[in-house]
Amino acid sequence: MSKLVIPQIFRETAKKYQNNDALAKKDQVTEQYKFITYQEVQERVNCLASAMLEFKLEKDEKVAVMSENSPEWVISDLGLMSAAILNVPVYPTLTYFQLEYILNNCGARGIIVSNDVHYQKVVKLFDKAEHLEFVIYVDDVKKVEHSRVKTYSFAEILELGKNNLEKNKTKIDERTESIQEEDVCSIIYTSG
Repeated sequence: MSKLVIPQIFRETAKKYQNNDALAKKDQVTEQYKFITYQEVQERVNCLASAMLEFKLEKDEKVAVMSENSPEWVISDLGLMSAAILNVPVYPTLTYFQLEYILNNCGARGIIVSNDVHYQKVVKLFDKAEHLEFVIYVDDVKKVEHSRVKTYSFAEILELGKNNLEKNKTKIDERTESIQEEDVCSIIYTSG
């Protein structure tokens, strides 16, 4: 057994149960659930971690996640942790002003959003969130071009990570192994 560190424990679980269903998402059209296995989740986690390395994020830098519960939220959380990047989960119901405060206070370099409603809230902050460099969206959005803040789809990020995974695999392993049990893995701003 490894240290009690989330990404290491998940790796062991994914290896042990690789062919078992891990996560599901309801298809909007058919209303049927589509399942992905532990192995598929681990592959996507590695791809997301690899993409974050391509963005030159260092250990303990921050990326916010504004999303409802979904497989992409879990993949984002584990992918960020696997690259020793701190997840800053933010409530999807936050106001524009609360989101501005959190992004600036923690120094988030990126944010992952689930849909266009959340994306448009972030768009208003492109010139006010001083550290923000990228937005990743899960469901389709009305994309806005900006000179500093770039927008990518979740699929594009996974593809970027996959295309560079061989190059980044050792660094991801090193980052995951470098995490200690007492290290911070997430910064959570409370509603109060």
